[in-house]
Amino acid sequence: YSILSDKLLPIQIEIDVPLTITWSNNDSTLYLAALKSNSNIEKDEWKDVIRHRQRQSDMGSIIYRININRKNQTLSGTLNIIKNLSFPIGELLYVLSEQKLVFTSVSNIYETLEDFEIYSIDLQNSSASSLSRLTNNEALEHNLQLSTDGHCVIFQVLSLSVGNGKFND
Repeated sequence: YSILSDKLLPIQIEIDVPLTITWSNNDSTLYLAALKSNSNIEKDEWKDVIRHRQRQSDMGSIIYRININRKNQTLSGTLNIIKNLSFPIGELLYVLSEQKLVFTSVSNIYETLEDFEIYSIDLQNSSASSLSRLTNNEALEHNLQLSTDGHCVIFQVLSLSVGNGKFND
């Protein structure tokens, strides 16, 4: 939606299940996290709880950069893969000062709190090692927000552990 023109400006992309999206430092680039389709999953719906749980734990994400092209009052986008991940993404932030994406991992199965953490990807480093785990807690981190100066990320923590849950950060 354009606030200036008061019009909806759709961008046509072919993604099955988008998870979250964020702006970059300009209005011509977006970052999108989408659910990774798993070719090993059969199309029939499983009624077996064990197989359903296995299927849910195999879900991953792909982070894309969308370059927006503007021509004759229409928008189109080109997708570039930034990173394949072995877990779904809940929230996504672009950090201009560090040229990084900061995001939360999530899971559809609440068995282990290790599935709910905060990560970052250095967009200036294209190697596989650019993924960094920022938290290691027995808690659910959510509601990521970037400070106005762009140097700090604030988030809420919901402790789900009973007793002496660890909070290492």
